[in-house]
Amino acid sequence: MSKADEMFEKLGYSKQQVCNPLTGEEYLHVYEYAKWDGTWEEHILINNSTKLIHISNQLFGKEHGFTLTCEKLQAINEKCRELGWLDDK
Repeated sequence: MSKADEMFEKLGYSKQQVCNPLTGEEYLHVYEYAKWDGTWEEHILINNSTKLIHISNQLFGKEHGFTLTCEKLQAINEKCRELGWLDDK
């Protein structure tokens, strides 16, 4: 388990397997972390091929804005570091 995975786990997220909906094959370049407390669902999707991060929240099935805490930002930054996104050019 990577340091970022441990940081997300400490924040209550679980790492999810992301698969191609047509073939069922696992996307090896996409990392997803999910958190569910019974009413509030949050997903953080990190795509290593596009270098984009998508955060979504749902409350009772309706999409809402998201809150970015310092701890969550640190975990996202650590994952970006692990993927080499923050390396000096």
